[in-house]
Amino acid sequence: VKPISTQKLADGTSAPLYTVPTIHDSSTGIVLADSIAIIRYLDTTYPDTPQLLPDGFMAATTLLLESFESAGGGVSDVSRPATIRILNEASVGFYRETRERRYGMKLEEVLPAGTPKYEEVWRRLYEGLEQLGKVYDKNGEGSVYFFGDGRFTFADVCVISMLVYLRNVIGAETREWKGVEEASGGRWKRLLEENERLYST
Repeated sequence: VKPISTQKLADGTSAPLYTVPTIHDSSTGIVLADSIAIIRYLDTTYPDTPQLLPDGFMAATTLLLESFESAGGGVSDVSRPATIRILNEASVGFYRETRERRYGMKLEEVLPAGTPKYEEVWRRLYEGLEQLGKVYDKNGEGSVYFFGDGRFTFADVCVISMLVYLRNVIGAETREWKGVEEASGGRWKRLLEENERLYST
């Protein structure tokens, strides 16, 4: 299957940017990249399966994802510098080169643990998660997913993915992750546990 590009590199050139996820549907021959395009295609092509992006959900989903990404300054602020810890040897060189060029410094210098900057970034992240949790709370007591009817959608896929990513790169036993689990009255911990309960088999 020939690789496809859905974007261009953000360096002023016209070089293609190849991203994941990418799918090849052998039933139709379609090859797609970009999460939204893939989900819309699957929802349309296979309507008898659970719909991850039902009609009318896109606007609310977009607002959620923007809010989650910017929570406390951004989940990526703490996860990206730490990602190198979980990469295999073949990936470390590329990741270090591209991210250090972006940051303008060594990855170890971006957010050194124990520094005032480190503590401040984490404090803002916890505060952001608390504020976002209040939005979820509007769905009523006991509600876990973003939409109040209990429907599992693309909104939850993205939030869960970012939480799992964060947990993996910083470590599930760290005090930082324990703080995430405790934020919003334990909402994010319950969200992950519910997802694992439903989809672990």
